[in-house]
Amino acid sequence: MDETKINMLYEHYKCNVETLKAAANKRDLMFLMLILSIMLIAIQSVNAEFINGLLVSVGKLDDKRLPGNALLLVTFALASFVLFIRYTQACFFIDMQYKYLHTIEAELNSLFPDTQLFTFEGLFYKNSNSFYRKAVSFFYKRAFSVILIFFLIVKMMYELDGKTHFDIYFYLNGVVFITYLIYVFIYLFKR
Repeated sequence: MDETKINMLYEHYKCNVETLKAAANKRDLMFLMLILSIMLIAIQSVNAEFINGLLVSVGKLDDKRLPGNALLLVTFALASFVLFIRYTQACFFIDMQYKYLHTIEAELNSLFPDTQLFTFEGLFYKNSNSFYRKAVSFFYKRAFSVILIFFLIVKMMYELDGKTHFDIYFYLNGVVFITYLIYVFIYLFKR
């Protein structure tokens, strides 16, 4: 392979490494936003006045024009569900990007026999048997999903407890939470 092709492949590799780093940063930000959205749902469930006060002070909203608590819950639940979808999409993209990087690394390393010059976080990272790496991976892939499933089930039971009047917001919440729950189950068993 001539030097021009090697340079093109190397530039392509560097571009993909940068894409992977940007995607990882985006995934991490999505995870933090997801945690925040789940916290808003939890707090709104037990102390709606606190959330209303927060919206008035931070959002500079008129407290007379705030939507009802049920509408806020639908909004928070839908936002959390969308964030979870975007988070899982980012995770899947990163997994695919790692596989693609492995291929490029193998091609580049084949051009330099008896060396492993190109190992960014590809095979080197995947092949290291670090307990910490495995524990973190388990938390993000499995434990967080199980915790989220538990939270969604408890939240649905909390909404049902003592309900005698079922309005449109109750049904909207039910649809959003059940769809959210199904998607989390799919994500849990997909990986």
